[in-house]
Amino acid sequence: MPLHQEEIWKDYRANRSTRLRNRLAVKNDGLVYKVAHRFSRQCPEPLEDLVQIGRIGLLKAVERFDPEAGAAFSSFAVPYINGELLHWIRDRWSHLRIPRRAFEDAGKAKRVQKQMAKAGRVISLDEAAEAVGISKQRWEWISQAVQRKQMASLDEVLELADEGEDTQRRLLHQKLLAAIATLPSQQRRLVTEKFFQQLSDETIAKRERLTPAQVQLLIEAAISKLKTNLEETYADC
Repeated sequence: MPLHQEEIWKDYRANRSTRLRNRLAVKNDGLVYKVAHRFSRQCPEPLEDLVQIGRIGLLKAVERFDPEAGAAFSSFAVPYINGELLHWIRDRWSHLRIPRRAFEDAGKAKRVQKQMAKAGRVISLDEAAEAVGISKQRWEWISQAVQRKQMASLDEVLELADEGEDTQRRLLHQKLLAAIATLPSQQRRLVTEKFFQQLSDETIAKRERLTPAQVQLLIEAAISKLKTNLEETYADC
């Protein structure tokens, strides 16, 4: 961390002023653009809208970051930015209506992909969709629509708390984001790509130069660590 920024962090810890918080946020604004740009490639929301929402997550990260904990601020902040964006997008898309036929077609493509994998041939979902007679244009629409409808934050995947316990859910969600930042770098990337960017195991495997099976095992190991951390937190709430 640059010396000048270290000094600002020290001042902020001693004097939690809004001015210093905003200075730190401005100095790390590039993180927001980086995350928002990834989201903009997967949803129709304008980049500037995503940036504005991402900055809310950045401010939360600044307020909760402890420089003496040993983690880099970027590793700590990115899950907060991701979480804020995902929550906002999920709320905006929560009422999206998708025809049952779209889910049925998506299911057909996934079944063909699995059948081919068992036969020793790995194909993409795009290729599987073509094999069952779904046009390229329709498959693009189905992929985007189903992805939007199924998009859920990791706190829902892990079933952290009942819907009615808003205050507790917020606390646990904050703890979750902090816990993600402490994962080994590869597991942190995989969890972020899987649950926050909503990438398929196949896409992640290509990015990480792994097999889909290895991706699944690493994500399962990461989730196990997060569950242990969150169960301890839940017990203390």
